[in-house]
Amino acid sequence: MTLSIPSFSQQIVNDVMTKQIMSGTYLSDVHVYRDNLVCVAANSVVRMATGTKIVVHEGGTLIMSSGSIITNAGDYNLSGSCTDLWHGIVVLGDPTQSQEDEFKKFCQNKFANCNAEGGDGGAFECVGAHPQGVLYADGAEIRNANVAVSVGDLLNPYEYGTSFYSPLNSANSGGWVYLKNCTFRNNKRISISFAAYDGFQQKSIVQNNLFLTNFNS
Repeated sequence: MTLSIPSFSQQIVNDVMTKQIMSGTYLSDVHVYRDNLVCVAANSVVRMATGTKIVVHEGGTLIMSSGSIITNAGDYNLSGSCTDLWHGIVVLGDPTQSQEDEFKKFCQNKFANCNAEGGDGGAFECVGAHPQGVLYADGAEIRNANVAVSVGDLLNPYEYGTSFYSPLNSANSGGWVYLKNCTFRNNKRISISFAAYDGFQQKSIVQNNLFLTNFNS
């Protein structure tokens, strides 16, 4: 059963395996916990309030379907508002675990079919079988964030929104991201950042993306 998350929801909290749809506007941080699959439906827009972030915890999965957009709450008509930025998507992992199983098990074709109409294309079968946080986005857009995608969290959370770049915390590195054919628009500090993942090969895929700074589009 697909659960709809109401607008202005504070966070996604579940102790059992579920799949849910993000939609509307969120006034505080969204957390995708272990054994949870969360989808942003194709061609939909999710808006995040100033200073909020989406955190994909170890074992959680966030899918951005083709044509979906996550932006800041002030970007009402997608006109390119770059004020009152949100913090971006943070993907956490376990640096003591490899991504070998993830790379083999993640059903990329199934992930691509996750949608808001009730079907998940089999993507739900892939949830709960991995120790790493997962972000899958193909043909999606992330805009008006301080850091669009961070694989690992900032060493100092108080440095979100500052003008300088802070190193990421390798204690929660290892998250797995698939970012292909995506657009990163008007993100303040950096679009994609990885924490050090010592001892293992980082098998994330970042391919054929577009990076834009255009405050009027």
